[in-house]
Amino acid sequence: MARHYDEAIEQLQRTLELDHSFINARRYLARAYERKGMCREAIAEIQKVRDFYGRSQIASGLLGYTLAVAGQRDEALNIVGELNEQSTREHVWPYNIAIIHVGLGERDQALGWLEKAYQEHSDDLIYLKVDPIFDPLRSDPRFKDLVRRIGLLSVESTQPATSLTTRGAWHGSAEA
Repeated sequence: MARHYDEAIEQLQRTLELDHSFINARRYLARAYERKGMCREAIAEIQKVRDFYGRSQIASGLLGYTLAVAGQRDEALNIVGELNEQSTREHVWPYNIAIIHVGLGERDQALGWLEKAYQEHSDDLIYLKVDPIFDPLRSDPRFKDLVRRIGLLSVESTQPATSLTTRGAWHGSAEA
């Protein structure tokens, strides 16, 4: 989140040498690769997460986002379809669909899904102000209003958040 991608890649690779199955290291390594424009490497890391842990919503959302950023629109939309189909059987966190729409450049859809995440008190929204994924939305007044309503203060502010109501831990067995 601090945008020190080379340092992050180096540290995460060392972490994975210690434990190749550490899901968060793989996820954040994929994110760092994607931010550096290394989408092939990012997709490979996310596929490892999916191979090891199954098709979690988190991995699916991140894969869809990365495919979208890599210009693989149809594949990204297929993942949106998978998540929508999954929502007929279980709850799907709107945040995971929102990030795919950000990657696709679909501002209105992304903001709509983020609004749904807000209505559900999604704890993922605590990263809205700092997560580079949302850079394309920062100038949108609807995004700024969402940041304000969450309690993260204005997008331009560097002050810490004062409050946030979350839905609680959601990284249970279905997500891990």
